[in-house]
Amino acid sequence: MKKNILRKALVFVVTSAIVGAVVMSNQVALAATSYDVTVAKDGSGNYKTITEAYNYLAKINDNKRKTIHVKPGVYKEQLTISKAYVSIVGENKNNTKLTYNVANGDAKPSGGKYGSADCAALIVATNDFVAQNISFENSHLKDTGNDVQASCVYTYGDRATFNNCNFYSGQDTLCAYTYGVDKSRVYFKDCFIQGSVDFIWGGAIAFFENCTLNQLRDGGMYTAANTPQGQKYGYVFSNCTLTANGDANYTAKTNPSWKKPSTVYLGRTYGDYCHVSYINCKLNAPVNPVGWLKMSNRNVNNTALLEESGCTGTGANRSKRVTWSKALTSSEAAKYTKVNVLSGKDGWRP
Repeated sequence: MKKNILRKALVFVVTSAIVGAVVMSNQVALAATSYDVTVAKDGSGNYKTITEAYNYLAKINDNKRKTIHVKPGVYKEQLTISKAYVSIVGENKNNTKLTYNVANGDAKPSGGKYGSADCAALIVATNDFVAQNISFENSHLKDTGNDVQASCVYTYGDRATFNNCNFYSGQDTLCAYTYGVDKSRVYFKDCFIQGSVDFIWGGAIAFFENCTLNQLRDGGMYTAANTPQGQKYGYVFSNCTLTANGDANYTAKTNPSWKKPSTVYLGRTYGDYCHVSYINCKLNAPVNPVGWLKMSNRNVNNTALLEESGCTGTGANRSKRVTWSKALTSSEAAKYTKVNVLSGKDGWRP
C-alpha cells in the first residue's frame, strides 16, 4: 500500500512539473508577443487603420521599439514609416494585407505626380523597421492590366527586416534602395515576392533567405540591382526558390492576356556595378540559357558581378551563360553568409 501511495505521489509530482513547465513556456511565448497597439477593421482593436496606429506611436518621443499588431483584413492605405524602431506584426500573411493602387506618373490628389518611391504602399524612410506575417501589395497591375512601375514596398533606411511576408505587384514590386555605399541593409526571410519586370531592384545590401520569387511575365527579369561602386555586397539570394508560375487571377486584365512564362531572366544590369548573387538556390523556372541581360546596352563586362553557385533546377545550367557572369567556387560562395553580408561596422545580427 505504501509503495502504491509513493508511486502515485511521484506520478503527481512529475505530472505537475510537466504541466507547470508547459504553462510557463506558454506564458513566456505570450510575454514575448507584446503589442503597443492593435489594429482591427471591425473596431475590436485600438484603431481601424494601420496609419492611425502608426501616427499615434510616432508622437511618442523615445527610442524604444513600438509594435503594431494587425488583425486579419485588407487595409487600403498608404503608409510611410519615418520613426525608428517600429514593428508591424500581422496575424497571418495570407489574410492580412496592406494594399494601395497608384503607379509612377499617376496624378496626386493634392497636385503633382507620384514618383517611383511614393507610389509604394509602404515606404520605409528610417532605421530598424520590422515587418512580420503580413502582405504588401500595389494592386495597379491587377486592377488596370497596365504593367508600369508600381512598387508595393520601397525602403531606404538601414537595418530593416521582413520576416514571413508576401509582396505583390508587377513591375518593380520591391525596392531596397540606398543613398550611398553601405548606407542601407535589409534582411528578408521566408518571404514570397511576386512581380514581372525588374521586380527586386535598387542598390541596398539585401540578404534573402529561404524566399520564393515568382515571375509573372514572359521575358521578365527577377532583379535589377543598382549597387553603388565600392560596396562589397549587393543582393544575395541564399537557399531561395525561383518560379515562373504566373498568376491568372492577378493578371486577368492584361491585354493580351498573359500566359505562363516560357522564358525568364535572373536579372539585368540597372547600374554599372550591379551585384547579384544566387547561392544554393532552386531555379525552378525556365531561365533563358544566357541568364542575364544588360539594361540600355551598358558596358558592364568588367564591372558587374552577376554570380551563381550551387544552384539546381531546370534553370541552373550555366553552359550558355553570358561571359560577363560568373560561377563562384565553393570557397568564394562560402563568404556570402548572413553575418558577413549584413553585419556591417555595427555588428547587426537580424
